[in-house]
Amino acid sequence: MANAPLDVILEEVPRMTYKESIKYFLGVTNGDFYNSKADNIFELTYEEVIRLSKDNNFYEDTKNKLKRLIKGNIKYNEIV
Repeated sequence: MANAPLDVILEEVPRMTYKESIKYFLGVTNGDFYNSKADNIFELTYEEVIRLSKDNNFYEDTKNKLKRLIKGNIKYNEIV
């Protein structure tokens, strides 16, 4: 496997669920905040991550960043 092409290796990696990917995006874009809550974003439930982001007023901003990323209207330095 060490010499396998990257696309073959990546095909064997399980895909994230919708909720896992949203948690991951929120964790990456708001890492400092979530690092103070848990060692790993996946220790928190999806519901906890969403509630914390809303309670701390960065849910809408992060949601807008994700929308812009999907549309291709954002640069990396605008995400983090």
